Amino acid sequence: MEQLSFQYPIWLVVFCILGAISFASLLYWRTKELDKDKKWLKPLLFFLRFLPIMAIASLLLGPLLKKIIEETKRPSVAIVIDNSRSIGTWIDQSGSSSLQEDITALATGLSEQYAVTTYSFGDEISIHQTDTMSYDQDITNITSSLQYISDVYEGENLGAVILATDGIYNGGQNPLYATLPANIPVHSIALGDTTKRKDASVQTILHNEVAYLNDEMITQVDIKAINAGNQTLLLTVEKETGSGYTTVETRNIKAQGSDFFATEEIKLTFKEVGIAHYRYRISSLTNEINRSNNRKDIYIEVLDARQDIGIIAAAPHPDITALKQILEQNKNYQVKLYFDNPSSSEIAEMDFAIMHNLPSGSRNINNLMTSLNNRATPRMFVVGEGTNLPRFNELQSLVTIRGSRGSSNDAQGEVDGSFENFTLSESLKAEIKRYPPLSSPFGEYTTNGSLQTLLHQRIGDITTDFPLLSFADVDGIKTAYLLGTDIWRWKLFDYLQNENFDLITELIDKAIIYTSTKEDKRKFRVNSNSNVYLTNDNVTLTAELYNNSYELVNDPEAVIQLKDAEGNAYDYTFSKNDKLYLLELGKLSPGSYSYNAETIFNGEQYTAQGKFVVREIQYELYDLEAQHSLLYALADKTNGSVSYPSQLTDLTEQLLNSDIIKPVIYQNVITKPLMDSKWLFFLLVVPLILEWLLRRYHGSL
Repeated sequence: MEQLSFQYPIWLVVFCILGAISFASLLYWRTKELDKDKKWLKPLLFFLRFLPIMAIASLLLGPLLKKIIEETKRPSVAIVIDNSRSIGTWIDQSGSSSLQEDITALATGLSEQYAVTTYSFGDEISIHQTDTMSYDQDITNITSSLQYISDVYEGENLGAVILATDGIYNGGQNPLYATLPANIPVHSIALGDTTKRKDASVQTILHNEVAYLNDEMITQVDIKAINAGNQTLLLTVEKETGSGYTTVETRNIKAQGSDFFATEEIKLTFKEVGIAHYRYRISSLTNEINRSNNRKDIYIEVLDARQDIGIIAAAPHPDITALKQILEQNKNYQVKLYFDNPSSSEIAEMDFAIMHNLPSGSRNINNLMTSLNNRATPRMFVVGEGTNLPRFNELQSLVTIRGSRGSSNDAQGEVDGSFENFTLSESLKAEIKRYPPLSSPFGEYTTNGSLQTLLHQRIGDITTDFPLLSFADVDGIKTAYLLGTDIWRWKLFDYLQNENFDLITELIDKAIIYTSTKEDKRKFRVNSNSNVYLTNDNVTLTAELYNNSYELVNDPEAVIQLKDAEGNAYDYTFSKNDKLYLLELGKLSPGSYSYNAETIFNGEQYTAQGKFVVREIQYELYDLEAQHSLLYALADKTNGSVSYPSQLTDLTEQLLNSDIIKPVIYQNVITKPLMDSKWLFFLLVVPLILEWLLRRYHGSL
């Protein structure tokens, strides 16, 4: 249907008509030549002139043609089907093999009146055909599936959501708190079995993800049993080794009552570096059907963070005992004292060396420093009255002190705000200003520009540029300088003020951790973003190759061989991504994997090795008791309903006869100027041609 409208007031058409009449009248009103002809000729010529003039004048008013097109769009219905393992287990145990056919029939029946789309979901949701459901998803996230439907159908005519699930969710938040499409009912198809069957299961295991070598860890394992009938359950904890599983501990548990729950504490000790795999198993009940939840595996990354710290002193001093006590609070530090120069084997075992008042007047440490430099061992100098300053200046070039031996200043610490290598707590920053002064060598201090100072010396009320605690990194060897002795006073003051040694421990720990951390100088490295993956994770490895200037390059090819726990080998070639190497392995089967990567650059071969673990997701088979109460609560919240598989025909009729699900009529208005119409050309030209022909025929031209 088309409508005519004007961009200017329609009453102006009157002036167009009057103007056309006036123009035609001037031409024919007083014309005498046509009076002798037929009487109808003059009015006809008048009209043929009037019509195009009136049309041309009316076009100046901007007439528009509006065409209204109506389109009826059917309402949509989304069928969302749980594709998780718990549904597959229920189908196998109950023999409900016709479920897919029933849902297909439901979709077919509704498609006669509605636009029906079928989705499947587990951890994620996607469009799926009902006859190709696999029921192999390891996680059920009902909330994310409903939110996905809400996003996809935003602004659309969505009439209903049909959710086919057992109500068991182990991913995402409670579906009752999900963001649902506004005023859209959720009709649930209640799947699964709500019967409480005999079942013993390992529920959860509380443990740390990371442990340290020779550490002990207490893990808490929750044991649940239903209808156990006072049976005695055997809890077995096993550790995976190269030849299989070794039993760590066994424990008998008396399952009392119909619903039994207990928490057991198991102590684990870590003797090897790497990823430790432990399996917790509970024995099965008599006639137990679901035995998939009778075990649970955990993976703990074991790190070797131990450091052998050697304190090498010129003579006994209260500082040595204070430092040793502070360091030994960290169980990863093993501290040894040396009042003589340590042997070469002892130096080789050191991860960090503290030299107190060395070199002294009676003892040089040239050979010790040569050995430490050859092994790039990080170190700390504690410089005081007993230090031989000329020898100290010869051993290193970062701090030069020119003064007389035995002379000292009482220097307190002032924090340098520009220090960025690590941070101190606000309480420690405030307390350092109040710490008793250390005994610092008196003299003229000259420092190298690469020295980074954390604490400056404050002598009396004057803060100097002299360093009190500084750090440097030269050729990859980090060195700390504590230019003052009597740090035992700080430890004692900390206890008197706070009844603990937390602040002084923080200062010493952070100083040693920063100084002892070695920069990775490997030219070829392979990294994984995790050491433990889940079976639904995409495993990705990246590799880095550096030239002699430690610039990233990826010119040569890089290959890698991946081996699983059974020894099966798989060869891959890294792809090149910008300046890096990238390998996307995708989803892998559960188990332990090791890899060996190789590349050849400038004629030299580089290799990198590593390990990671893919952990099986065991959520779906832990509890197979359907939670239909959740579906009824969801129906109450959304004004929906709950049906069982045998009631799908009734659900089809209910939705087809619903007064709520209605089509939407959309109107599209197409507007175009009347001047663009082709027929207007004939309206203007044909009358003028007829007028010209008539006048010529009757001799008026």
